Amino acid sequence: MSRSKTIVDDNRHSALMHSIDLPTCQTRGDVIYAARNTIFRLVDDGQPLAVKYFAKPGILKRIIYTFLRKSKARRSFENSQRLLQLGIGTPQPVGYREVYRGGLIAESFYVCRHIDNCRDLRWWEDGDDSDVTLPLLAQLMARMHRAGVLHRDFSPGNIVYDQNHNFYLLDVNRMRFDVGSPAQLLGNFRCINDSETETCRLARLYAPLSPFADTLGVETIVDAAVGAHRRYVASRRRRRTLKRWLHALKRRHKAAQLVGGEQPTIVPTADGTSTICLKPSGRLYHPMDGAVTSMRQIFTEPIEAILTESSAEGLTIVEIGFGAGVNAWNVALTAKRNVEYHAYETSPLPHSITVPFNLATGTQHHCRRTLEFINDAPWGLRMVITPHFTLLKHRGNYLDASAKLPKKADVVLFDPFGPDSQPEMWTADALAPIVRIMTPGAMLIVRHSTPEIVDAMESAGLKVKATVQPHPDEYNSADSAFGTYAASIAIAQPLIAIKQ
Repeated sequence: MSRSKTIVDDNRHSALMHSIDLPTCQTRGDVIYAARNTIFRLVDDGQPLAVKYFAKPGILKRIIYTFLRKSKARRSFENSQRLLQLGIGTPQPVGYREVYRGGLIAESFYVCRHIDNCRDLRWWEDGDDSDVTLPLLAQLMARMHRAGVLHRDFSPGNIVYDQNHNFYLLDVNRMRFDVGSPAQLLGNFRCINDSETETCRLARLYAPLSPFADTLGVETIVDAAVGAHRRYVASRRRRRTLKRWLHALKRRHKAAQLVGGEQPTIVPTADGTSTICLKPSGRLYHPMDGAVTSMRQIFTEPIEAILTESSAEGLTIVEIGFGAGVNAWNVALTAKRNVEYHAYETSPLPHSITVPFNLATGTQHHCRRTLEFINDAPWGLRMVITPHFTLLKHRGNYLDASAKLPKKADVVLFDPFGPDSQPEMWTADALAPIVRIMTPGAMLIVRHSTPEIVDAMESAGLKVKATVQPHPDEYNSADSAFGTYAASIAIAQPLIAIKQ
């Protein structure tokens, strides 16, 4: 038997609050964050709302949250109210709902206003407004500390600001009030930025404003902030090393790590980034002359041209063969117009491969983090990766009767393994479902060029715009990604077909 408790702070959303559950969030909203908990963005009564779903905890925590502690949703709600009373920004709370089963709390939901068009503080050094942002952030921290507010997860992803540089604190269920300890409050500097230099820069702006400036002095405050950061970095390095060991053990000992019966391993490519090799067949996910560089030239640059030339508000892109998410990642990083991206994959890579692959790919922190978001996105749920890029990953074959193709496609990235490995994918019948949803003038891109593929495309109703014939004499089986037909294709000229 189940029961629920609902507290509403805004009666305009009372009906939603009393009926909200996970299916409602999944059907009405988009996922904007998915990990241990899930955050959905949905619109109710014309207002954008953020719904944080706290998944069912273990039995011990269910007992604790039922009898000994407030639920995370309730703490989020009450802490938000208190922050606003103190004049510290956080999204306006709407309410919370707790669902009980068998007398114990099973799941809970916290609802607040969604702040659209905002940025977080990740890698502020890459932005063009850090000279404005950092002094304001220092003022916010000083105001929090004078009020005795300790945000126990004061990380850059939990601090956002709008176009007017108004700051909002997120993930506020882990907070303490009336804290007076300088050591605890200065611990907020521990993970505010990956760079010690940037952390020190912020600490020097904060120190003269700090409530401890007169008693401790500026240099002592800066040293304490940098020391907290160093201890955190060392601890994080130990945790990551342990994770890598655990993932290596899983890859070595668990058959579940196989992809299509083969073992995936990470190998370097010529541009310094990585690809994935399936053993024993030796099939590679990307060309060896540069995984990220070549895939960008093949797939992303034609899309950029469309985004530049098209007058449409956005594009719908369909990718067949999600792989390691590199194509989706390239588009997400470059999209300046709204892109809805549908990706289909029959054999998803295991998490133990995508995690080290993410760390091996790219050089900038925000680039690697975006790839992690893409690979960690849940299958079957729409997720907002960036303000201009929404991803929906489909697990399975797009040819299956149960598969759901979008109503239209402006661009199709057709990227399964080559004809030698998957000949059934390179026929007119296999292309037909894709061609049906392509809009007039829509573009289909592949990285293979053989007469058989060209014939299949033309039979499916496409007009081949550019082809590059392979040169078998340049073929090297050790370095080829997909065999003789793909080894020597000129990267700058993929095969492109247009729907007339």
